Amino acid sequence: MNGESSAAGAPRGRLPKRRHRKARCRGCGLHAEICVCPLLPRVDLPQEFLVIQNSIEILRPTNTGRIVATMLPNTRLLPFGLRADSVAALVQARDEVEPLRAEPAPAAEADGESGPKRSAPFDESPLRRDDTDYLLLFPSDDAADLTPEMAAPRPGRRVALVLLDGTWHQASRMSHRIAALRGMRRVKLPPGAPSSWTIRNPLRPEQLCTLEAAIRVVDVLGRRDEAGRMMDGLELIEARMLYMKGRLPRPRGLEDVRAERLAKERREG
Repeated sequence: MNGESSAAGAPRGRLPKRRHRKARCRGCGLHAEICVCPLLPRVDLPQEFLVIQNSIEILRPTNTGRIVATMLPNTRLLPFGLRADSVAALVQARDEVEPLRAEPAPAAEADGESGPKRSAPFDESPLRRDDTDYLLLFPSDDAADLTPEMAAPRPGRRVALVLLDGTWHQASRMSHRIAALRGMRRVKLPPGAPSSWTIRNPLRPEQLCTLEAAIRVVDVLGRRDEAGRMMDGLELIEARMLYMKGRLPRPRGLEDVRAERLAKERREG
């Protein structure tokens, strides 16, 4: 499940053109000189997170799915819809070797220059392990509210939480096209505050970016302090992206966003 919304006006399969191509960190998506990767928390959980990432999201610096893998080390990113020899396939392969490198923002691909390209087959093997109980986070009509008991590993077994990283349309499409997901047990988050991620606007307030969804899962699992530190990390990234856009006068620090979050919690009681 994901509330990442696509860039308005960008042709399908392409990145929106940017006039400034400063080197960006592939970990947090920020300009290299204001990278926050060393400041982000690392939270160890017994549950595994499997993030199925739409190939279009791989190239987007505003994508939060890859930051889940930074904050939750027990995470695997599973690319869906990669085309052979595409820029996204090249970047994804490099990320596996050196995920936090800084590099210029990749140029948009031109569709149709060398004829149609087929997507590489999606590897479903991580979703079909015999020793693993899977929970697909997707708010369909048959989804139950996630509870700590549902996600507690049973003796001799593992638990994997599956997140779909893309726009809502992309996430719905992946849930139908990936055979291993069709019969998977579906869960949803309990009602909560609307999304606070303002970098990409959701269609509805309850739609969350991928990292917000992961943070709320961590909170449901009873790790509230760790969820709070992860939220500080997300808000730090957001504040520095707003600085990059010229909407803040200076890049904020972790203590700034933490103080703001705690003050807001006190106001809300």
